[in-house]
Amino acid sequence: MDYAISEKYKQMSEAVIDAVPELHWIREAGVRIVYERSFKGKKHSGKLVLGECKKVPDDWALYCPYDFRIIVYEANTEGLTENQLKVLLWHEHLHIGLRETDGELVYRVTPHDIEEFDPIIRRFGPHWANFGADIPDITEGGG
Repeated sequence: MDYAISEKYKQMSEAVIDAVPELHWIREAGVRIVYERSFKGKKHSGKLVLGECKKVPDDWALYCPYDFRIIVYEANTEGLTENQLKVLLWHEHLHIGLRETDGELVYRVTPHDIEEFDPIIRRFGPHWANFGADIPDITEGGG
């Protein structure tokens, strides 16, 4: 099996959502997220993919009680610190979005502002995910 549900990433994500004000709406709206670890690596356009946020298709609702999947590709994140993983989870949560369609709010995956999300670049710079980067713990107020 290539994927497993991760209690570790769920707990880390709950702490990140508590610590980052622009994510509070996710909990308040009752967005249902499953956190997964992938044992396989992934590349896109020749670059390693560290994590991914995917909307669960509406027609899966009968079988899958979640709105989004957040996946961490562990083969690609080996060597990242726990603090870097927390920033990665923050990044993936920024993909969770809402839009109005025909007067109804529906979930969607939000694309990047640029190559990365602006709030993360402002706080940690564009190289936060480089191996060996010294990133403060965003859940301890150090970020």
